[in-house]
Amino acid sequence: FSLIHHPGAILPSPIHRQSDTVNPSQLRHDSSFKVAAPSLHFPLKSSQSITGSRSLNDSEISFPSSSSLKILQILQILDMNAFKAFKASVPIAWSPNLYITLVRGMPGTRRLHRRTLEALRLRKCNRTVMRWNTPTVRGMIQQVKRLVVVETEEMYKARKQKMEEHRALRPPLVINHLPAPSSASAS
Repeated sequence: FSLIHHPGAILPSPIHRQSDTVNPSQLRHDSSFKVAAPSLHFPLKSSQSITGSRSLNDSEISFPSSSSLKILQILQILDMNAFKAFKASVPIAWSPNLYITLVRGMPGTRRLHRRTLEALRLRKCNRTVMRWNTPTVRGMIQQVKRLVVVETEEMYKARKQKMEEHRALRPPLVINHLPAPSSASAS
């Protein structure tokens, strides 16, 4: 989004474009703090400084009053993702077989990652393949870990069982719109 400058208009401070890795010594002198995306900055209280080993609490961050609601809505939208459907229903334990599902689509994927996905036999989104748990396969998964979801055999079976229970026929809901008989009218 771009800003059109009108004479006399007050513009926000420029957003500092930095790499994803930030040097903590630079942040000590900087008056802004990078939170979720490279373009989102939140000012700190004047008495605070950030060190590399300490993280901020929610109460320590002061949001700008005008745009805090919009930013929180953006963060909530960013939190909703394709990985939510694969929350583990059972404890995670070692498994001889891994179930790998492609959840981020192929278009726009780098050539190296595309070749890795093809080697894993993942050619379409939301397709699950079963591969042996070998160092080679784990290395390939490491290459495309942001595009796939990896499940153990128990996790996969529990998720499929949960989906079947959700699809199963249930007795119909009976809703009675008639008012309940009161004790005064009965006598």
